[in-house]
Amino acid sequence: MALTEFDKRVQEHKDKALEAMKRVPEITELLDRADNETYRANEAVDGARQAAEDAQQIAMEAQEMAGVASQVTPVFLLRMVGVASQR
Repeated sequence: MALTEFDKRVQEHKDKALEAMKRVPEITELLDRADNETYRANEAVDGARQAAEDAQQIAMEAQEMAGVASQVTPVFLLRMVGVASQR
């Protein structure tokens, strides 16, 4: 390869590198936006997970209350019937 051919190839690569360098700010901005969106998505997922855990806890408490109520109600009704029959 002749020296002039080598110089030509070096210049072509230099030109391509300079063009690529011009895009660095655009690419950096794109990466920053993607990072921000990822952070926001993670925050949303964490919030949804917490809401689901809270809902599960409330459902478990409601189920427990329903079980207690179903046991108490017959006893309460029997007592009320007993009180009513004593009148």
